[in-house]
Amino acid sequence: MKLLIASLLSLVLFQTNIQVLHWNPKRKHVWSDFRGSVASGSYRSAYSSVGFAINADLISDTLYFKCITCFNCTASWYKKSEATPDLLNHENLHFDISEAYARSLKKMVKETPLTKSDYKEKIDKMIQFMKSETASYQKLYDRETDYSLNQQQQQKWNHRIFTELLSLKNYSDTVVKIIIKK
Repeated sequence: MKLLIASLLSLVLFQTNIQVLHWNPKRKHVWSDFRGSVASGSYRSAYSSVGFAINADLISDTLYFKCITCFNCTASWYKKSEATPDLLNHENLHFDISEAYARSLKKMVKETPLTKSDYKEKIDKMIQFMKSETASYQKLYDRETDYSLNQQQQQKWNHRIFTELLSLKNYSDTVVKIIIKK
């Protein structure tokens, strides 16, 4: 049985020419990754479309839970007249925040007792919870940094997310393997 849950995944499945980047600690965004059209009337200088692609396969008594952090190039955009290195750093951190939450989700799934009869429901609830938490955290990040304009807060957030990613390094693999109880 497969679970495929992610708003980003639905975009990939139903639109053509969607270009998606997977999170990679060795690669940061460049402005050319932002290929979408600027949202009409937006007060923002840039927008990063980030999310998770999720898949759960139960094979015998083993659940393979896969969660990949994705950046949708086609839905991400920036205003060229407002592009700065500080703004690009800010947008990169949105991707890093999503990766931290993907790792947290994998940790949560790994640590939750699951059975063959309840794993689908439990995982779905965890995913919905984590999507909500991620969205709230992204909004808090934008508010506190004033969309990159408050450099003191931006530096605090850079350190905060770096620390979170480091603390969750045991969940950096895209797949976690869980033995399921009957």
